[in-house]
Amino acid sequence: MSPKELSYIDDCLGHLEFMDSLCSDLESELDNREMNTLTKNARMQFQKQFKCLYKLLQGDK
Repeated sequence: MSPKELSYIDDCLGHLEFMDSLCSDLESELDNREMNTLTKNARMQFQKQFKCLYKLLQGDK
């Protein structure tokens, strides 16, 4: 991979970590049950995407 491609992947992983952190913060602040569930589900999707991309970079399948 070129340095530019690696930079894009690094940005993507960073954004996924940021969104996970943001959802975690929101989850603890929300009182609305439905919004809390929505935030929790979004957080799980961000974590899943991060793990999937990271595994691909390691060569695991």
